[in-house]
Amino acid sequence: MGISKITPGIVVHGGAWDIPDDLVEKHLKGVEAACNLGNTLIHNNEPAIDICQKVIELLEDDPTFDCAVGSFLNDESQVEMDAIIGDDKYNFGAVAGIKNVAHPIQVARAVRDHTKHVLLVGDGANKLAREVGIPSVPTESLLVGRELDRYHHIHDDLEHFEIKREFGTVWEADKDVDANKTLDMPSDTVGVIVRDKMGSLAVGLSTGGTPFKRAGRVGDTPIWGAGAYAVGNSAAASSGYGEDLLRATMAKSVVDEIRRRPTSAVTAAQYGVENMSHTVGGLGGVIAFDAEGNVGIAFNTHR
Repeated sequence: MGISKITPGIVVHGGAWDIPDDLVEKHLKGVEAACNLGNTLIHNNEPAIDICQKVIELLEDDPTFDCAVGSFLNDESQVEMDAIIGDDKYNFGAVAGIKNVAHPIQVARAVRDHTKHVLLVGDGANKLAREVGIPSVPTESLLVGRELDRYHHIHDDLEHFEIKREFGTVWEADKDVDANKTLDMPSDTVGVIVRDKMGSLAVGLSTGGTPFKRAGRVGDTPIWGAGAYAVGNSAAASSGYGEDLLRATMAKSVVDEIRRRPTSAVTAAQYGVENMSHTVGGLGGVIAFDAEGNVGIAFNTHR
């Protein structure tokens, strides 16, 4: 009987959307730095789950991306974040709607390692963060640029409707769900898949959500099977318009395709995007990693 060769490696995405030309270099540098860190940690024989967390923490600190620092305000002028981390043995933890933490991925890891649950939301997620010693941070520390300006305007007693009016018809999605689904809508969710030298596989994502989303809205990121999925030495991580990724169970559809054929991650990723486009008219992308070390990357957004 032959022995399968373990192919360690890391795949990172920084979001699927119409990234403006002036932001492309920052996105590429951020993803490159994440890959470099991941490869160093792989070389140092760290376990995949730890590597995945540390790489996402690096991305959460980078204001280029919509996760932790760099997140968007919701329609109540708060930052609500989601994150997930897990492995290909169905051991995962996730948080949704968590506020005032610098690294949501740390709390998702705490859900996985220190509770019997797989998903905590809102105040419950923040309570766990306090219990495991993860400090709180002020909302403004998570905001940069235009979002920080808006936050200060709101808290300087400007009428809230003026802030809503600034977003116009693009963000008032209660009137028309598809108003929120635009090619240029920021979707800088970050995703990481990593296999260590022992063959263990981990996947994780972190996001600050969509601009001016309704308070309490949760997209695909913290949902196992939609944002992230891993089983049998294969994994996928999604990005894009969260509602479409949820409807299409994007990440699971890709991993299932890898296992069904069998086919490579390259073909499976393309299948996942095409399936989402055909079934729900969705916008987004996915990265995938299979047992042979093939990397799949596919998207139907501009970048």
